Amino acid sequence: MRTKNAFIFGILTGLFLVPATALAQKAAVASVHTKDGVHSKQAMPVSLDACAALPRFARHLRFVGGMYLSTNLKNKDGLFLMGRLPNGQLASWRDPSWAETGPVAAYARDKRGTIYLAATPFVQTAKDAAWRYRTVWKIDSDSGKLTPWLTLPVAGKPHSGNPYGILGMAYDCTTDSLYVTSVMGSDYDHKKGIVYRIDTRTNAVEKILTGLDAVGVLALADAGGKHLLLGSARSSAVLSVPLNRQGQVAGKPRLLFRLQQATGGRDDRARRFLLNREGELTIKAMDFDYTLRTASEAEERWYLYRYQPASGHWKFTHVKTVNDRLKAAGLAPQAADQ
Repeated sequence: MRTKNAFIFGILTGLFLVPATALAQKAAVASVHTKDGVHSKQAMPVSLDACAALPRFARHLRFVGGMYLSTNLKNKDGLFLMGRLPNGQLASWRDPSWAETGPVAAYARDKRGTIYLAATPFVQTAKDAAWRYRTVWKIDSDSGKLTPWLTLPVAGKPHSGNPYGILGMAYDCTTDSLYVTSVMGSDYDHKKGIVYRIDTRTNAVEKILTGLDAVGVLALADAGGKHLLLGSARSSAVLSVPLNRQGQVAGKPRLLFRLQQATGGRDDRARRFLLNREGELTIKAMDFDYTLRTASEAEERWYLYRYQPASGHWKFTHVKTVNDRLKAAGLAPQAADQ
């Protein structure tokens, strides 16, 4: 494991929330139900979380227009729901129970509007780390209350060289599955990471990959079937894992590309994948060496790739730094007059 800057989870991130319309749900299902139940009708890959619904409790808030989940509020730990009030002011909201997790590593929503999330160490490690960082928490779609849901089986305990546990989550509408990545127990010489598939209807937990340290995860379907995209925790590699109709692993992970080999790329770790309908994949990535650091030492970079239907490959287009995004939003500091 490297000794450079650490990967700080749960900052500079947001997930936009919109109601899951019947049209969106139909498109998500149609994209994968073809001759063998897994192949996409379209040439472009489709993210399998398109049916994710707005939590029902959010309908009673005073926000107008869209809302989004965020874990990057200054001087505040955990998950918040963000939106604009009728007067146009940006505001945050969360039920008091949400504070129980502390800093958040990953989150996902299902078709019922349930929110799943995982805690992560930030600056310091919790006293109950061995339980806290391998537990999936759940926010009820109706009440908005947060409770611990499932504590996952792991191959080791947190230690000074690696205090982390769960790092990534992704939902699959077609099987009602939640995919979760964890690196708990791994060290410099031993890969003890696990990728899980959780049936959200029965709470059944399945270890679908072991001995693999991964961060970000995304379930998608393309002309070749269903896959998981995984961001390696030990290198800048992005991997593809084939899935069968039931959402189980159907083959070995294969390398798609390395972020470090992209123009302007670095040895970053893919922490979150976002795929739009045009086949553009945004990878939110940061440095990571399994050790705790402060937010000031973290810099998130966005790598953008576009799917090439003719070849079935991903083509790198560009990378965005924090300054690039601030400049695009008109928030970048101006250079001093000479």
